[in-house]
Amino acid sequence: MSIEFVTLKDGPTVPIPALTLLHDLDLSGCVLSVDGERLRVARKDGSPVDLSEEQRADIRRFKKHLMALAVYSQRSDIPGPQ
Repeated sequence: MSIEFVTLKDGPTVPIPALTLLHDLDLSGCVLSVDGERLRVARKDGSPVDLSEEQRADIRRFKKHLMALAVYSQRSDIPGPQ
């Protein structure tokens, strides 16, 4: 099974499933942050994060891409949602 990739404007090239996972996490109220080599998943409101086993496996699988997306989303030159 092949995975398709997308290149973000002035940003990283990431697998579409990683971008979809980021979107799903965002819709569920989660934010990602990078702390050195660690990827942190937290709720925007500070409540505990309850991830499914499938989500945990996907986070491990796409960790480096999710880290790149987290850094990319924090750039000040990237427009946010309109």
